[in-house]
Amino acid sequence: TYDQFSNVLLDSAKLSYLAKKKFSEILTSENYLSQQALIEESLLILSDCLYQHYEQRVYILIDEYDKPLNSAYGKDYFDKLSNFLRNL
Repeated sequence: TYDQFSNVLLDSAKLSYLAKKKFSEILTSENYLSQQALIEESLLILSDCLYQHYEQRVYILIDEYDKPLNSAYGKDYFDKLSNFLRNL
């Protein structure tokens, strides 16, 4: 989550002002958790900030992604959820 990286990344000398600003906006915004495009963007920004700070490739592992898909199977939001996970 963003919280666990906030102290390191917001204090990082390796991140630009703009990167810190975007990271901070996501950290404090409630909208990022409610819209698909914003969630996808937030993962991209997190991985970019981590890459800049640690200067190493970043891998984000999403464990048990199939559980929500199995729960959504046969329901009206299955296609939306599967598209969202595919975009990640």
